[in-house]
Amino acid sequence: SMALWSLDLCKTTSSKQHSNTVTSLVSINSTPKNAHYLCSASYDGSIGLWQFVEGCRGRRPAITIQHLLSLAHGSYPITDTPVEVLCLASHDASACVISGGNDAVIRCWSLSRKTRMQKVATLSGHTDAVTCMKVDQGQDLLFTGSDDGTVLQWDVRSIVGLQKDCHAEIQPVGLVGAHDGLVHDLAVAANGLRRLVTCGADRRVCLWEYIP
Repeated sequence: SMALWSLDLCKTTSSKQHSNTVTSLVSINSTPKNAHYLCSASYDGSIGLWQFVEGCRGRRPAITIQHLLSLAHGSYPITDTPVEVLCLASHDASACVISGGNDAVIRCWSLSRKTRMQKVATLSGHTDAVTCMKVDQGQDLLFTGSDDGTVLQWDVRSIVGLQKDCHAEIQPVGLVGAHDGLVHDLAVAANGLRRLVTCGADRRVCLWEYIP
């Protein structure tokens, strides 16, 4: 389930839509004025789109989340079982949500209309599950980490302007063998410092400088 916390009232509002563990959440900052959206990912193979709704609880203002739609990240071709979704990111300039799962494929979804999400691009390069991702909004770069121990750098400016259902194949612009074992997480430094921090199963935390 998902819980929306009110820090003022010390209360929560729970919503349950997924049928398995919720693995990732990302807020979406590229939507029309006064519209606030959230995406969720789950081991059940689905991505959920939610909208924050302002209302009242008694005499107090309150915010709840309303489920709008769900879609499948992907499925395995032989068994047709759902691919577990492990991580999410959003790219403001292209109004896209990006998802990664245990099939080693990254998918980009257009949010041009709140009632629909269309896959517009596939990013291929990892050889094992995609475990984490972060976007440098200022440089239009996506970084993804994987169980294969690598971190890939993608120029997501190529996503901007893609039409729905075009299914473009985008290749990475950089690759580094970051860790001996899976990459657990990564973070992008703020204020245009062009620094990336990664951590992995090898117990190391690494600081990287990248070139746009």
